[in-house]
Amino acid sequence: MKISYKIVSFAILLLMVFFSNGIYAQSVDFKYNSVDEILKYKNQIWMENITDTGVIYVTTNFGISSWLENEITEKDDNLLLKMTYTDIKLDFYKRELKILNKESRSVGLNDKEKLETELREQSLYKWTNLIVSPEGKILEKYQSFALTGVSLIDLSQTAEQFFILFPDEEIQIGHQWEEKYSSTMPPYDQGQPFVGTTKYTYLGQEEHNGILSNKVKAVLFVEEERKNGEGCLTRISRLGTGIIYLSVNGNYLVESTISSDLSLLVMEDGESERSYRNFIRTRFDQNIELVQDDID
Repeated sequence: MKISYKIVSFAILLLMVFFSNGIYAQSVDFKYNSVDEILKYKNQIWMENITDTGVIYVTTNFGISSWLENEITEKDDNLLLKMTYTDIKLDFYKRELKILNKESRSVGLNDKEKLETELREQSLYKWTNLIVSPEGKILEKYQSFALTGVSLIDLSQTAEQFFILFPDEEIQIGHQWEEKYSSTMPPYDQGQPFVGTTKYTYLGQEEHNGILSNKVKAVLFVEEERKNGEGCLTRISRLGTGIIYLSVNGNYLVESTISSDLSLLVMEDGESERSYRNFIRTRFDQNIELVQDDID
């Protein structure tokens, strides 16, 4: 029986499509490498915070944009990240206060210039250093003290957004892995971090911002309830999602976009004048994007 040349050609073409779409793609072994160039990023943060005590209701909205420079070099068998703030500004700031049975009023609007001056003084050319394993585990952290003292946000945490923990194995499209997440929220943590998980899903390779990149989806989930003594309850819930692009060559960050919604409720029963209730909700969005064009 003769087989048509067109049928054979079609079969070969079909196999090529399968391969190009990654159906039979080879596994990927994720490792971070040093980078010869200084990587420049634009970092944007938007935050809304609500604090409700049942008597006082405060909402704070602000946006911050900054420029960062990253150096990633080898250090022993690991990597050294040095992240430096080279510019920063407060894009907007609004704070509103409402007291029970009274009209709400805007507060702090005249402080925008003062806050922006504080941001620049406490962050400009300040740095955060991380020692990171090739798999993305953060081993050590050092930072300029001023970065943790900014009244709006702990700016030293931005450096940790440049790395995710890779699995110690080769992975294919659709592969999922988890990382334990822990965070403190003084004074509500009572010295014990709140613990959750971050689940990653590898979505394959695509060109992003002109750079061939590995695409990863991240989902963070924390839910915990604690009783701290009789009549005292702390309940925390946090859900975060993100899309992360990492260069195939070196696995440095090309872009990440994350959103997080945090709710925290603290209640303490007692006599009526001693009863305590505090509800905090924070909505957080961050985008970090590589802006340098001449990376190999």
